[in-house]
Amino acid sequence: MKKLTLWIVMLSAFAQGVALGQYIVKPQIWTANHYVRAIVTTPDAIYIGGEFTSVGPYNGHGVPLNMSTGSPVSPFPKVNGEVDACVPDGSGGWFIGGSFSQVGTLTRNCLAHINSDGSVDPAWNMTFAAVNAGPKILSLALSGSTLLVGGVFNSINGQERKHVAAINAATRAISNWNPSPDNAVLAIATKDSTVYIAGSFMTVGGKSRPHIAMVESNGYLHDWNPAANNAVCSMVLAGSTVYAAGWFTNIGGQDRNKIAAIDSNGKATVWNPNVTGNYVNDMVKNGSTMYVGGNFSKIGGQNRSNIAAIDLVATGTALAWNPGTNGSVYKLAFYGSTLFAGGAFTSIGGQARNFIAAIDDTGKPTAWNPNSNDSVKSLTISGSTIYAGGLMTGFGGQQRKYLAALDPNTGVVTPWIPPSFDGSVYSLGLRDSKLYVGGRFQTVDGIQQPYFTELDLTNAATGSGLYQ
Repeated sequence: MKKLTLWIVMLSAFAQGVALGQYIVKPQIWTANHYVRAIVTTPDAIYIGGEFTSVGPYNGHGVPLNMSTGSPVSPFPKVNGEVDACVPDGSGGWFIGGSFSQVGTLTRNCLAHINSDGSVDPAWNMTFAAVNAGPKILSLALSGSTLLVGGVFNSINGQERKHVAAINAATRAISNWNPSPDNAVLAIATKDSTVYIAGSFMTVGGKSRPHIAMVESNGYLHDWNPAANNAVCSMVLAGSTVYAAGWFTNIGGQDRNKIAAIDSNGKATVWNPNVTGNYVNDMVKNGSTMYVGGNFSKIGGQNRSNIAAIDLVATGTALAWNPGTNGSVYKLAFYGSTLFAGGAFTSIGGQARNFIAAIDDTGKPTAWNPNSNDSVKSLTISGSTIYAGGLMTGFGGQQRKYLAALDPNTGVVTPWIPPSFDGSVYSLGLRDSKLYVGGRFQTVDGIQQPYFTELDLTNAATGSGLYQ
């Protein structure tokens, strides 16, 4: 009986471990940007191995960055899932959308309002639902006091709204406005009482409007119908012209590869940059120039890698401005004469820049370098702050591919630079000053060492070495 009582006491204490303060998460410790498969420790280091490519502070999937230093602007709430859209609230805060479920310490379903002081607005708590997969907010636009929300969903707070909706930004009341496109809304643009929506839908309100449509705030669906033959991802309004970009090869009754200008009758104009590549994902207009980002190799008659500046006055000629990236560009934002770009690239203009960069008017990357640990998919600017969202979880870390060492006291990565592995690390073992490494690699520092090797840690405080 005494043994049974002792076990009950021990189990009770274990169950209350968190309450008793025995298990405390240390948020200061740096994290990896992908799976950690193995851990071993010494008094001086915590060695981790896995499928990661960088190690750094955990900031979450949405972070405000200082436009001078590139550092995160504190305080800010950490977002636990992908942020695909963001827009300033006009008062120093932000509306953010994506596929997250928590912002800071509060539950938030795909949409949240962050106040100017970095706190999460306690009143803004909408619930989205979708039929086949999880809901996702992919586009946001603020028009006066109305927040327009687009993405993949079928209802908000139990009210049927398919893929696009209008919400009062102050009262959170859901408008009766209900265009009901039959698939995802990827972009929203507004002019006075007119709302342009674009995406992967084929119908709006039961009427044929392939991938792009014009709807009044009173719900009236215009006859304007450019009828793109594939998804439209971005729109820019300029007078009576709508510039559209995406995956299409025909729009407004004309062959137009990935980008076009549409007139008030829904017809394509003569402006024709004629993209060679997969898609144009975003555009921003600055004066008589349209800056575009996506996944392409040629535009406006010139070779351009994923980012370009196009003349709006002539027929769509590429200008000399030519940073070039080694990966897709997802989002662009202008501030003064500087263009900020986010995407899946790790170099731009010949300079190392991980997933986010600032480019000057000559096409050269500036010194601004937040150093993201994964793709940036949304950018928006308010004052001296740029809010970045996406797949990334941190800024300002260090590149460490598949193997790294952390300081057990500070949680920060040590100066130790491990050898170069050509595949991920799955297991670690330690004996004396030797670190044994197993995984899916074939070479270590270019030397054939299939699946297993031994590293000498004698000089781990300052360097690295393959033990042979």
